Amino acid sequence: MSERPRISEETVMTRWLALELKRMNEGTVAARKALAELLSEPVPATITKGG
Repeated sequence: MSERPRISEETVMTRWLALELKRMNEGTVAARKALAELLSEPVPATITKGG
């Protein structure tokens, strides 16, 4: 049985950070819209990278 990696190891922290950054980026806008376009919509909305 292999030993679990220690939390202080750099590879574990790097993978964890990459996962967290991916989760944060899912909420960012995929395509920008002009403010005038958003204001003309009944319910202003846009698509995020997470869908």
